[in-house]
Amino acid sequence: MSDPELPSLELRTPPPRRPERASKTFSSIAISVGVAVAGGVVLAAATDGVSMFFIGITQGVYMVPAYIVARARERRDVGRVLVILGGITFLLNAACFGILAGSL
Repeated sequence: MSDPELPSLELRTPPPRRPERASKTFSSIAISVGVAVAGGVVLAAATDGVSMFFIGITQGVYMVPAYIVARARERRDVGRVLVILGGITFLLNAACFGILAGSL
């Protein structure tokens, strides 16, 4: 006997994982690292290496437009990785500056 008020319990299997997610994340990281390295190299060559001493300003020159382009092309994953890489660079720069200023 089945009770008409009780809903039937169906066992559902979860949908299979999509393998392209991992490759999409890897390609986003590779594109973002390539943009960061290329931007740094171009600016360092254009300013005879002086831009490497002002990495925060230099990073803003190429990271902000790269982020805007990534968002305009609806590549949110690339934009997210660019922000993460920018944050890591900022933190490393701040740590190195702190060590340098503390040793004086």
